[in-house]
Amino acid sequence: MAIDRRRIAAAVLTVLTGALAVVPFTAATASAGDQPLTKKQWIKSANRICRQADDRVGSVVPPTGDPRGDLSPEEFDELAEYTETVHDYSVEALADLRSLRPPKRDERAVKKIVRALAAGVAAIDDATTAAQQQDGPATVDALTEAERQADRFEDAAKAYGSTCGRGDENS
Repeated sequence: MAIDRRRIAAAVLTVLTGALAVVPFTAATASAGDQPLTKKQWIKSANRICRQADDRVGSVVPPTGDPRGDLSPEEFDELAEYTETVHDYSVEALADLRSLRPPKRDERAVKKIVRALAAGVAAIDDATTAAQQQDGPATVDALTEAERQADRFEDAAKAYGSTCGRGDENS
């Protein structure tokens, strides 16, 4: 299986890093007496987060080395720095996504989205650790898991009606 690091970053960061840029929007949307959002409001908020994240993802430069091959110590460092950046954005933004309160009847569907995203964040953290240890096979395994979780995230978001995780299709 080919590891597409740009797709991993895009899928994870699509929801995650954009949330950092829209905290005022999220807070304003969720603050009305701390009431749950409507499904339409939740999707609109999440999609806005995704759209803004897509803009930011373009500035994240993926590493040049392929972890399936023999990486030099410098290439492992580059990969570790890349995945660490993705992870750092992700941890902060995941909290923002979790702050969007869905309608009571939709909590299960939204939890499925958030769980897949959280699992992707954990896999990115594992990839960072593996790259720091210059462990190519463990890095590949972690990146493969991150991609699998990104697919789960996209599927769950799509099933709920969100365009998160689909790059340019976000609206």
